[in-house]
Amino acid sequence: MCRIRFLATFGAAKLRQRRRAKLDQAQFVLRLAEAGDAAAVTAVVRAAYSKWTPVIGREPMPMRADYACSIKEHRIDVLLRDGRVAAVLETMDRPDYLWIESIAVTPELQGTGLGRLGQGGCGWPRWPRLRT
Repeated sequence: MCRIRFLATFGAAKLRQRRRAKLDQAQFVLRLAEAGDAAAVTAVVRAAYSKWTPVIGREPMPMRADYACSIKEHRIDVLLRDGRVAAVLETMDRPDYLWIESIAVTPELQGTGLGRLGQGGCGWPRWPRLRT
């Protein structure tokens, strides 16, 4: 039922088109977020999660976060494309595991695999492996 509602809301054709898009990893630069990135991180997270507000009837929790504070307290990796933040991975170290707090990808790049690349499929982020 949720998948049907999602496809009806956002369009199956658009979803298929995004999935077909292939990205070259060389286009991206990965680095840790800095204090000056708070506004860009907030913008990406708000854009990525805003489509869920009408579905769940409220803003998702990542949209309510203070990223100026989060950048100081958590590990936030940003994936840059053409000098702009394209994706955000917020994680927290726990004693025996790594907690993924949120993954946000700009709407134009959603469906291209950047979120899965960050998540690593098993919950261990692969983005740090992109570092040069």
